[in-house]
Amino acid sequence: MRQIGRLLTVQQAAEKLCLQSSTVRRMILEKRIDTVRPGARAVRIPEESINRILAKGFARAIDQVEEPDSRS
Repeated sequence: MRQIGRLLTVQQAAEKLCLQSSTVRRMILEKRIDTVRPGARAVRIPEESINRILAKGFARAIDQVEEPDSRS
């Protein structure tokens, strides 16, 4: 059996990735993040999984909205 390190909640993983928890849940459904299910409904994310994502150069998309030119 493989040894699992520290387990994070969805909220903790979201904070570490600077994302919304809904985005992390979507990534889980898309199988982009490994999970552990200690109970029927509980979901935990191994910290090493988040560290692996960060090591690959993950950077969240930042929405940059340009303001309209006010010199009209």
